[in-house]
Amino acid sequence: MSQGIQPPLPTKQYMDDFEWIQSHLDELGAAYPDEWIAVHKGRVLAADRDLGKVETAAQAQVSATDIAYYYVDTGTLIL
Repeated sequence: MSQGIQPPLPTKQYMDDFEWIQSHLDELGAAYPDEWIAVHKGRVLAADRDLGKVETAAQAQVSATDIAYYYVDTGTLIL
């Protein structure tokens, strides 16, 4: 088996933000139902149903590359 390029490991900031998201899911679900959110340093930078808009808005606010993006699913999405 040949070794290919390995994806970078998540940063500590990204992991901290992901944990923050998980611990605030009830509040986030009430505020941003069925929307994408961008979180950095425990702060929601942007929210919208369109991930592209969220990415653009978040990147306009901070130059970080470790912004956590998360879809706040309220359970109404059926695949």
